[in-house]
Amino acid sequence: MEAWASYAEAVLPRAPWLRLHLVFGSGADADALPPGLRAHALITSVEESLVPGIMRKTVEAFDMALQMDPPCTHVLRTNLSSLWNPGPLLGWVRSQPPEAHISGYMGDHGGPFVSGAGMLISREVALFTVRHQDRLDATIVDDVALSRLWIPHFKPKIAK
Repeated sequence: MEAWASYAEAVLPRAPWLRLHLVFGSGADADALPPGLRAHALITSVEESLVPGIMRKTVEAFDMALQMDPPCTHVLRTNLSSLWNPGPLLGWVRSQPPEAHISGYMGDHGGPFVSGAGMLISREVALFTVRHQDRLDATIVDDVALSRLWIPHFKPKIAK
């Protein structure tokens, strides 16, 4: 968590367009986080677990992001170990078409999937996910389950 606190302190003042949120399960205590991260914590109602907990936390976080003001145009869902350079990220976001889209590093797990290391989705894809979360396979890891929901509807772009 200290690395994320340092990241937030170094990056956020230079990227006012970026909102950082760390997503936690229902048992988390925001007061136990480093002071620089407390305002960035999203505590969900989901119990912590790998499968299906991470997927359910992700969907709940998408729902929270959709309700934020000002509204988000994109959501970057990453693993805890993934740090992003905001300048190139903003350039990538601005280069995307206005219609619904997903992008990221593609993997293969019995079919293509967008790696959890960095899933950039448009607002429309986040909304689609929340609306159709009942279609997600709760028996597999989150990035594969999300990708299986998305890929038939949205052609992924591969981030470089």
